[in-house]
Amino acid sequence: MEENNKQSGLDPEAKTEKLEAMPADQGQADATEKLSATEIPADKPKVAKMETAERRIEKSLAKQGVEHGEGDVHDALIPLYERYELTGATPTQEAFAEACRNQNAGLHVANMAKNPFRPTGKRNALIAVGCAAAAALIIVGSAFAYSSTHQPEPKQESEPAAAEVKQVEDPTIHAKVNCDGWNQDTSTPIVLSIYQGDVKDTLTSTDENVTAPEPMAEKQVVAGEDTEITEITEKGTYTLAIVGSPMLDDGTLFNLPEPQVVEYDGEHGASIEMTLTPKAAENVTEADIAAAQATAVAAGTDAGKASNAANAANSKASSAQGGNVATGNSTAASKNNSNKTGVTAPSQGNQGGNTGSNQGGSTQPHQHNWVAKTVHHDAVYENQTTYIHHDAVYENQTVSVCVTCGAENPSLQHSKNHALNGQSDQVVEKQKRVKVKDAYDEPVTKSVLVSAAYDETVGYYCSTCGATK
Repeated sequence: MEENNKQSGLDPEAKTEKLEAMPADQGQADATEKLSATEIPADKPKVAKMETAERRIEKSLAKQGVEHGEGDVHDALIPLYERYELTGATPTQEAFAEACRNQNAGLHVANMAKNPFRPTGKRNALIAVGCAAAAALIIVGSAFAYSSTHQPEPKQESEPAAAEVKQVEDPTIHAKVNCDGWNQDTSTPIVLSIYQGDVKDTLTSTDENVTAPEPMAEKQVVAGEDTEITEITEKGTYTLAIVGSPMLDDGTLFNLPEPQVVEYDGEHGASIEMTLTPKAAENVTEADIAAAQATAVAAGTDAGKASNAANAANSKASSAQGGNVATGNSTAASKNNSNKTGVTAPSQGNQGGNTGSNQGGSTQPHQHNWVAKTVHHDAVYENQTTYIHHDAVYENQTVSVCVTCGAENPSLQHSKNHALNGQSDQVVEKQKRVKVKDAYDEPVTKSVLVSAAYDETVGYYCSTCGATK
């Protein structure tokens, strides 16, 4: 038995201590929970090495395209092989499903056609007979684990969602969404849709002939954080609604509050607080799952992540409802999102949770073909003033010059004065350069290019379905 005493992650020297401390929810059967070290079967049934079982499971998961985290399989195998070392209890596919944190991977292993824990060689008949009593205990424990996985869960009552609108002096609209268990990295987005007018009744209508309006804006909010609704700036009536539930990675969906109508007068704002509460799995419908998946895809969530969360929600609801998930009714607003993304409700009766082409809980989400939406901006010009310089203007002119004193164009009296003083009053004509116009700067105004024309990308739309982002 040395080949199984050296499995990765096991501690054979602490058998008695681990046996007494190991909780039942790690897959250990109640009948073997309190055995002392001296009661552990001396001859344990043969099983595959932990490395072999892990390799077989990983290969099967990869073949069927079941997504799971690194270490999910290894971590689930450790308690099974610890139990095997301590009690001789053979690891089972159902016990693995109980111990695995990834529900899709666990359900896949539980339904594998070939047991991944089968030994690599043939069983020894004497060992099989000698371990019959231990095998009986294992069967009892495995049956309990299997029934826990496949029987409907007890009915659970969930608190209804709530919403409250308060008027505030601050002239802005604020919203806060509470959602216990929501994680920004692992959960799908919380999307708040904003509509013009009072469209509450239209959004919640389940009448096939009613079509919901397009929201004027959609905002992704963080649970518990106050978010300013900057899109509401004009006076008027607005409706704020959460159309599809966010999904946790374990498949939990939430009860949604009613849409809230806000009257905005431009002076007094409003504070809207919405509280989402977990929805009991037995009350989840296919319509709920489809709305949640469509909301996630429309918000830009990776299609694989949204599909995995929807599959987990479908498996959880299927288990709670005995194998068939209720169809439910879609609201006009949720149908609007589904039409945009091509997401449809999971088929009834699906329990596998796999993502293969012939297995799974939902149709392949519509793949958007995003095309840039642009706004053209014309060139911008402005008037600017410049100056043109004009030089002074000169011309040659003939002038009369007094020979005695040099005066130009002397008068008759001027000549008389010279004569009285005994001076000559002779006058001669000369050419002289004379300025006829002063220099000046002439102002000139002209249009100058300030900003060239350009096209601005303001968003994207899907050329197939018309969705925007």
